Order: sequence, then C-alpha cells, then structure tokens
Amino acid sequence: MSVNIKTNGVAMIGAGLGGTALALALHRQSIQCRIFKARSANSDILSSGVTLTPNGCRVLDELGILSRLQELHLRIYRH
Repeated sequence: MSVNIKTNGVAMIGAGLGGTALALALHRQSIQCRIFKARSANSDILSSGVTLTPNGCRVLDELGILSRLQELHLRIYRH
C-alpha cells in the first residue's frame, strides 16, 4: 500500500543527534526541514559531546555518514 503525503516542511526542535539524523533522512526524501536549537543569549561558545551507542552507529552508517565522521578523526568506538 502506498501513501501520498504532502507537507510544507518539518520543524525540528533540538539539534541533538536524533533530530539531526532525522533531518538528514527527511532531506534525502525531498522534505524540507528546519532545525531549531535554544541556547543562552550570552553563550559565545557552542560545545557538546555525544556518546554513540551501537544502534546510533548503525543509524549513522545507514545514513552513509559514519565513515565520514571517522575520517574527521573523531573517536568512535564500537562495542
């Protein structure tokens, strides 16, 4: 069964790994997406850390970006 859904776009609230990965997947389906992330007005530095579980690595690999992250010399460990 095929479903046709028309959308004007999707708003993602939060720029974490899940939201960013979903935005990439939607973009690849030609669905426009905007990501909104809150931070304090006096914050000049944007820094964060991410812990990837095996499932997170699998999703990034399926999206085709895990190897690119590894090329950027990010430490990615698989369990």
